[in-house]
Amino acid sequence: MHRRLGPIAPTTSQLAALERRVADITDDVGAFSVLLSPKERHRALKPRTGGETIVRLVGRIAEEQGVVLPNLTVEQMSANVALAESLLPLAAAVRELDQRIADTMLQAKSESWNALTAYYSTLVRLSGANLDIARAIAPAVEFFATGPRKRVA
Repeated sequence: MHRRLGPIAPTTSQLAALERRVADITDDVGAFSVLLSPKERHRALKPRTGGETIVRLVGRIAEEQGVVLPNLTVEQMSANVALAESLLPLAAAVRELDQRIADTMLQAKSESWNALTAYYSTLVRLSGANLDIARAIAPAVEFFATGPRKRVA
């Protein structure tokens, strides 16, 4: 296995500082954003790809023709599509950060598991001739011997 992670890991205080920065950004975004429930997310209308152009077209025609609807304005419709479009770069940056963190966690676990299996195999072999190792490694042997493998998020 190719090791991609080095011995340098963030300190607890560095991680806490990063978490505070993310919390600050979340608070800043909260000023103009919403958090939908799963039910609201499911029920929300999902525009077709490219629908932004049609929003502008229909808005322009409605204004030219003087069409007014109760509780709906062309101005708000246009502002909403502009907000969604303006958030695209921020959403892409957050997705990239999320992917980088997820990939680093996966790689760290993978490298750890690779080392574990090498040490485990060696210790199990040694346990045949050393009762102290056999007793010490027994919980690991039991872990690997019983039950289905459970996925951990």
